[in-house]
Amino acid sequence: MARTIMLASAALLAVALVAGLFLGNAAPARATSRCADFDGDGRVTVSDIFQVVQRFGQTPKFPGWDPAYDLNGNGVVDIGDVFATVQQFGRPCAPPGSTIPFEKIENVRIRVPESPPIGLVIARSEEEWAAISDDPAPVDFNLEIVVGVYGHFSMSGHMLQIDRIEKGFEGATVYATHYVPGPTCIVPQVLSTELHLVRVPRGFWLTAGPDGPLELLLKTVEVDCGSDFWVAATPSS
Repeated sequence: MARTIMLASAALLAVALVAGLFLGNAAPARATSRCADFDGDGRVTVSDIFQVVQRFGQTPKFPGWDPAYDLNGNGVVDIGDVFATVQQFGRPCAPPGSTIPFEKIENVRIRVPESPPIGLVIARSEEEWAAISDDPAPVDFNLEIVVGVYGHFSMSGHMLQIDRIEKGFEGATVYATHYVPGPTCIVPQVLSTELHLVRVPRGFWLTAGPDGPLELLLKTVEVDCGSDFWVAATPSS
């Protein structure tokens, strides 16, 4: 059985290599700013292609699901993700741990989109900031941009936090956590909107810089309301 799986993976790997290298942009891969350097050696190699091939067909329901391999963000590791990895073959990536620094922005009011329920809000210029807020811009857009993750929820007690921002070929990936109140929590059943807004310097980007695409990679964590984290993070009334 294991030999059959290995042979199937090897066959799919060979097909992906040949098709991806010769079809180029014709491959059914949606553009992504995320680097396919899954093994963290600083370059997209055959090892990375083999890793995504091994996870072919996996969805969030699969034990050990890792959204990093779902490059096109459609909820399944499919042929598009394999081709996207192949198309990056040989490219250098930002070295492991190469993240873009950011600082939290507080005491500003912004208008966030109604959909999707959880998403990114971005302002790269005074004009874009004016479109989402009546407050003065909290950054000098010649030096920084504004990035935020927002969410609309049917009850209070939810929290959103940007954990890190990683460089990509043409933009960046925003890694964030959605903290959900667990079954021990007693929270009001009222509509709420949460926002984590940060300032990001322009000088830490690759290629197309901060005008390139930004992608949101979100993980959900259920939190016990009696935990030290929740008590520290939740404002007292």
